[in-house]
Parts: sequence; structure tokens; C-alpha cells
Amino acid sequence: MAVGDIFSTTTQIYQDSLLTIPAIDGFYREPFNASYRAEQLSTLGSLTTGPTCSGGFFISGLSNSCNSFCTTNYLISVSASSVSGNDYFTLTLYDEIVGGLADGWYAYDDFSGSTSTSASWRIMEIQNNLVVDILECDSSNNCQPL
Repeated sequence: MAVGDIFSTTTQIYQDSLLTIPAIDGFYREPFNASYRAEQLSTLGSLTTGPTCSGGFFISGLSNSCNSFCTTNYLISVSASSVSGNDYFTLTLYDEIVGGLADGWYAYDDFSGSTSTSASWRIMEIQNNLVVDILECDSSNNCQPL
């Protein structure tokens, strides 16, 4: 969008920063907002309210190794959600995570989805936005595959 445009009222969205190539046909929304607009034949449709998806949880920052989480010295503070609607407790292998996370390892609270470390947490490995591994860890820093 052009600088200063608001998603709900803009007339066009683009693929490039020069605003010369219209977005490809599809559905677009702002992060963490259930309302969307359809782009079809270079025309941006009206704002439509979609379903509210569950599946919110908080994760740590990216690590290139699961061993980074063999400690309690990390912060679970980044909001995330899954395409399936699964949350921190029901997340499963091959769930897709919304938002284009970088490949690597992330920690998340096992029981409450809170934004702090806890006595029990899980670690997930992301590849191409998919959860490919999940480990459950305890306060003694023991991690086991689920």
C-alpha cells in the first residue's frame, strides 16, 4: 500500500515498493485481524469480516539449535498462531504457523500460553512455516519428543 494508506479504505495493494505491480489475485488481511479483502483482476474488494480463529500462543525468539533452550534464560514474548487453529497445548506436527517465521527452533509455554518462562515448556522446530518437531521440556532441562 502507499504510505499513509489504511488497509480498510485503500483502493489498491501492490507487490512492489514502487507501487507499479498490483498484488496477485487472492485474499489479504492485516496480521491478527479477522477482516480481509479479496484482490481479483487488479481490483481490491470490500472489507469483509471473517471468522475469528483460535490458536493464539506466545513463542520465544528464533534459535538455530534446540540446545539453546536447555535453560530458563529466555523470554516467551512473541505472539503467534496456527492456520489450523491449534494453540500452545494442541499444536501438532505439520501445523502451519502464521506469519512466515524463519526456519529454526522456538520455545513456547506448555500449559498456559503465557508470556513468561514456566516450569514446563515445549520446543518446536519450524521449516517452511511448518512444525516439523516438538519436544517437551521440564525445569530440570530434560527434553523429550512428544
